[in-house]
Amino acid sequence: MPHVCPPVWPAAFLFLLSILPFASAPAHAHPDVYAALPPDTTVVQYGLGDLAGDPQKELAVFFTAGKEARLALFSARAGRWILLLEGPAPGLELETGKPHCLEVMDATSDGRDEILTHSLSSREHSMITRILTLDTSSDGGSPFIRVLLEDVTSPPGYPIFGREEGVPAVTFLKMPGENGRGGHRRAYCWEGGRFLKCVEVPWGKP
Repeated sequence: MPHVCPPVWPAAFLFLLSILPFASAPAHAHPDVYAALPPDTTVVQYGLGDLAGDPQKELAVFFTAGKEARLALFSARAGRWILLLEGPAPGLELETGKPHCLEVMDATSDGRDEILTHSLSSREHSMITRILTLDTSSDGGSPFIRVLLEDVTSPPGYPIFGREEGVPAVTFLKMPGENGRGGHRRAYCWEGGRFLKCVEVPWGKP
């Protein structure tokens, strides 16, 4: 079951931006996990799922070390968490976004889970959402993280998962302004290797 991210209220965005991801007690994982991470680690959130498409479960850990947002993946083997990879969270630098939360879910409906990272940005009071997959090179080399989707939504809002024209899709809503205008519904459709924008229509008040 995916971790559920906490709600974000646009009116309270600036307050949330100043305190997240430390609005509540830091997340805690197994000692095996902390032993493999930098000593100045603060865990934002972690999620469990089948990221490699095999019977084993993987653990995704979204954390900060110093002033950098980072992501680590662990595999469950013989009752221990073994580090698969660890490095900067793809596309996320703290000067443009603060880590907010992480989810693990099957966004492409292929039976294999993906990682969703959400960060809050001062740029237009927005939320940056990325969908990431665990991949390996064609020669069977070391695993790496590949970005399947990146979207900036203002005011902050989580994606909605469904289908467009029969394929898995991820939808983001920008709510209209006080004049009832300026909103939109933007959807990204799964094209087999990446989510590509397939719908963008105006979204206004009824």
